[in-house]
Amino acid sequence: MNTKAETIISEMNVLSSKIEVRKNSSNKQILEKVINQDCNLKDVSITECHVISIIANEEQANGIRIANKIGMTRSSISKVVANLIKKGLILSYQDGVNKKKIFYKLTPLGEIINKIHNEEHKKRNIEMINEINKYSEKEQDIILKFIKNLQEFLNE
Repeated sequence: MNTKAETIISEMNVLSSKIEVRKNSSNKQILEKVINQDCNLKDVSITECHVISIIANEEQANGIRIANKIGMTRSSISKVVANLIKKGLILSYQDGVNKKKIFYKLTPLGEIINKIHNEEHKKRNIEMINEINKYSEKEQDIILKFIKNLQEFLNE
């Protein structure tokens, strides 16, 4: 016999899977738009898109800042950054004073990807807001409390 909690967990697993499918679908749409703009690019992962976005929004984006913003390890970011450089989406440059400090900036192609990625995020956020607004203010408060509590639990 399923308890209410088990049903919620089951539904959250389904939701998590659907979110992942939607992310992949969104990423394919981004790639199609890039390809339609004559960009010679085969694949860009969602993580790469998010790193591109962070680089676009940070004054002096370095590996540590990117890792902290995205919640990944520095070594993982190094691999993602290396792939982005190979794909011609970002460039690295050194600090004029301290040559050990390496920063990243977008190439024109990286800027196109960032723009398309941001447009897709805006569309998805509008869709999500419309869904959330189907619930009353009180129900939204309960949902928010549940999500925050679950995040705290998962951080332990």
